[in-house]
Amino acid sequence: MKSAVVLGTIVVGFVFLFLSFAWGSLFPATSSWTPEKGARMSEIKARLNELSFKLDTPNAKIFKGTDPAALKKEYADLNAEFDQLKTDFESAAVTPKTTSSVLKWSGIALAAVGIIGWYAVSQSN
Repeated sequence: MKSAVVLGTIVVGFVFLFLSFAWGSLFPATSSWTPEKGARMSEIKARLNELSFKLDTPNAKIFKGTDPAALKKEYADLNAEFDQLKTDFESAAVTPKTTSSVLKWSGIALAAVGIIGWYAVSQSN
């Protein structure tokens, strides 16, 4: 019975280790970050740059037909959307690496505990 538990621990450790190497291929960052999101982020960034120029101008009335309050509201809305897209991008870029790292070190730890357990079981017989 002891040897079955030890063998199971070793196998699970090596499965985790194998999964850590394959995780990036199985669940790439592109699965949650699409080119459409990238294009939208670029559009928002360009528009934010344009709006910041208009808002930072000492006399905002220079730009005919623009209401400073409407520009500030549009800027705030676009800035909120940009922050959300930036968070999504960073999450898509970091999550596969983090998961792979957790799987790798968990696999190494389980395999090491299993090997030590196997040695202890074989010495007790």
